[in-house]
Amino acid sequence: MVSLLLPWHPSRACTTFCYQDGGALVFGKNYDWNVEDGLVVVNKRGVVKTAMIERGPATWTSKYGSVTFNQYGREFPSGGINERAWRSN
Repeated sequence: MVSLLLPWHPSRACTTFCYQDGGALVFGKNYDWNVEDGLVVVNKRGVVKTAMIERGPATWTSKYGSVTFNQYGREFPSGGINERAWRSN
């Protein structure tokens, strides 16, 4: 029998779930590590956005308002929710 002795480190992962309840799709996630400070941002509908790349960036206008949680800067949300639920039909 061969045994390896390696240093043990706690994992740094996220937890995510998704399930369907009748006609509603329910989704949730969390960070399983310390994330420090962040901003809760209210984003208005009808705002023109541009992707942050040098060549040929995509441009669009936000159709819905949203509330987002941003840890890495205003335009880099980690999660959030739109003012209107998405429906497939």
